[in-house]
Amino acid sequence: MAASTPLPVDLDDLTLMMDLSAELEVSAYLDRQTGEILLDSPDTPLDIVPDEEAPEQAVQEFTARYLKLPIQSSQQGDQDMADFIETIQDEQLRERLRAVIHGRGAFSRFKDALSTHPEERARWFRFKDQHERERALQWLASHNIMATAP
Repeated sequence: MAASTPLPVDLDDLTLMMDLSAELEVSAYLDRQTGEILLDSPDTPLDIVPDEEAPEQAVQEFTARYLKLPIQSSQQGDQDMADFIETIQDEQLRERLRAVIHGRGAFSRFKDALSTHPEERARWFRFKDQHERERALQWLASHNIMATAP
C-alpha cells in the first residue's frame, strides 16, 4: 500500500459537502495539491471541470488533480440514526425513535422527537458528526491522503 500524502484539508468542510452535495444538487471536488474543496453547480460552474467534448488529456489531468467527493447516501444517515437509537438508555424514547425512522421525512421526525430531550439531541449531533468525520477520513485514506490541519 502506498504511503499517505499529507494534505491540509478542512474536515468540517469536507464532511459538510459530503453530506449536502445531493441535497444541494452540486458536485464537490477535493484539490489534491491544495486541499481546497471546490463546488461545481449549475448556478456557479467551475471552469476547470472538463465537459464531454474535452480532449482525453484534459480529462486525465483533471482527474489526476481533483477527486470528486462522494455523496453520503440516505442509507448511511438511516444507519447512523438506528445506531444512535441503540445507545439511548430511556426505553420510551428509544421506542419512539424506532417508530419514526422509517419512510420519507424520517430525519425530520427523528429530530422533532429529540427536540423534547435536549441532552440526547445534543448527543445525537455529536454522534452524527463523529460518524460523518470517520467516513470522510476513511474516504481520504482510500485515496492515500492523510488530512492535516489547514
